[in-house]
Amino acid sequence: MSRSLIETRRRNDTAEFLRGIAVAGRLVWRWHTGRRVIARAAAPAAVRPATDIRTPADHAWRAHHIRRRRRRGLYRTAATYTVLGSLYGLLAARTLTLWLLAAAVVLAAAWTVLHVISVRHPHHRDIVAPLTRDLTAAIGPPRDVQVDPDHATVRVDLPHAFSVTDQEKVTELVHAGVPGLSKTGSPTAEWKRTRILRRPYVEYAQAVPMPGFVAWALIREAADACAEHEVILGRTRTSPYKISVDNDSPHIGLSMPSGEGKSVTARLLAAQLAHHGALAVILDRKLTSHQWAAGLPNVAYARSVEQVHKLCLWLAAEVDRRNAIAVQFADREGKVHANPGPRLGVILEELNATAAELKAYWKSIGGKGISPAVVALDKVAFTGRAVLINLVYIGQRLSAKATGGGSADSRENLGIKLMSPNVAKSTWKMLIGDQHAQPEGSDTKGRLYVVGGKTSTEVQCGFMTGDEAAEYAQSGRIAEVEDDMPCLGPLKVLAPYNSPERALQDAAGITGKLVAELVPDSDTKAVQASDLGDVPDIEGSEAKPGTRLALVPPLLVTGPEAFAQGLLPGWQSWDSAHKHIMRDPDGPRPEVGKDGQVLKQGNAPRYNAIKLGDWVERKRGAAPDERRDA
Repeated sequence: MSRSLIETRRRNDTAEFLRGIAVAGRLVWRWHTGRRVIARAAAPAAVRPATDIRTPADHAWRAHHIRRRRRRGLYRTAATYTVLGSLYGLLAARTLTLWLLAAAVVLAAAWTVLHVISVRHPHHRDIVAPLTRDLTAAIGPPRDVQVDPDHATVRVDLPHAFSVTDQEKVTELVHAGVPGLSKTGSPTAEWKRTRILRRPYVEYAQAVPMPGFVAWALIREAADACAEHEVILGRTRTSPYKISVDNDSPHIGLSMPSGEGKSVTARLLAAQLAHHGALAVILDRKLTSHQWAAGLPNVAYARSVEQVHKLCLWLAAEVDRRNAIAVQFADREGKVHANPGPRLGVILEELNATAAELKAYWKSIGGKGISPAVVALDKVAFTGRAVLINLVYIGQRLSAKATGGGSADSRENLGIKLMSPNVAKSTWKMLIGDQHAQPEGSDTKGRLYVVGGKTSTEVQCGFMTGDEAAEYAQSGRIAEVEDDMPCLGPLKVLAPYNSPERALQDAAGITGKLVAELVPDSDTKAVQASDLGDVPDIEGSEAKPGTRLALVPPLLVTGPEAFAQGLLPGWQSWDSAHKHIMRDPDGPRPEVGKDGQVLKQGNAPRYNAIKLGDWVERKRGAAPDERRDA
């Protein structure tokens, strides 16, 4: 035999020996870590079970599998070293080892008895036994029923003659019999058969809990990857949630009670659209709902009712201009082969108050009939989709009067509605109807239900700070500015205090002019700067120490005017609403002048329209019989 052949065999034997050691080490490692000693082949991606939760980086993570594997590894390790230690003890110290084993058996028996008495017996009596009886009456006696003490999982070994038509019946009984199973949402169900005998069984598991807070940093990566018509709204139980203003719905409705995050949600939508090249258009009669956007080069921000009126009319004219381009370059399928302009994402803040103020403003300048600004918004809602104009309607209650000229037709354009679970039942029924049941209320701010035609999805809205919104809106593709667009950019909109845009306005000496446009001197209610506490001087601005600061005057209306303008939805007349106001100790009262006398128009007292609207929203929960659905 040649030397080379001997060397080859020796190397092969060494390789086989090392390979055997590696295999043995791998088996020992898998044994002690709780994994399968003989690994199964991986299932194809298409048939792998859906992941339960995901990490912040959006990687799959089956937490309950990891917990089970760790527990299994602990049991295996303890059993292995117990057996090895017992064998060594029997050889080295037989008597002592036997006494220790006997003591361990006695302790294990005592623990088992105590566990059965204190935990297993009440659990079986109160949960397992009643569920077994109910299942027996419905589908026949199950082969076995297993319920975790913490109600995290339930397994039911079904009868041999079980029919798939009874699945819904079994699910209802399990949900009713194990209340803790549904505490985090609708549980998952997996209908299976055993491997050898093919006996049917079902396993239920608690749903992954909803996140209580979603920071912008957790969803920014997903937002960066979106197309220009897509935005990330937040996260579901498992992943970021995305909506499209092209494919899902051109216009979005947002209905929430006061203080639950309407403006924060709108901020998230507007900043993302602006990042992807849209012009954000904000109509904000609350004046400071979107301070992050004021003065940005790609945001048009209307605050006063006059500015809102003008910007609505501009939007209607812009729709006509864009449609004129579209009709010239549309093919037989209606696809437009031209760019009509940048996408316009229009945020309509607090429509319940804004619609009434637009009507009052139109009358105050001598107009008759319905406000053209309201008609303009209706026109944009019906004809703006094809030319890249998208509306976000925001209100505590998106009634027909708030979203249009008095009819509910324009509200039908809202293909997606972002609903708070805490809205009044009448509001949910008005906007959603009976297609989706209203979920239970939630104390978590930012909790939304995205309701489409056939689906209702629970989402935790992402939270973006004002600085983050301003930075993100300007970090992408900046839209080309429309030259004739009102309220656009730092030269036309008063920027936030202490912002770079405000510093430019102060240096240019236009701050006072922009303030005067918001608050005309003839209509202002002034206060001394000292009345506001510690107000720092603004270097470089036209404001001087000790000067008077102008505040926006309240909109005053008489009771009949408030009813005619739609400020009192739910009452048949002003007299009916007035009775409830007078009986309510917290109800709005007529405004009083500096002389202490009630302000009147003729003989009719005048009320603050905003206070009336706030009172209506507070009373929305318990509607009187005469209240009608708007």
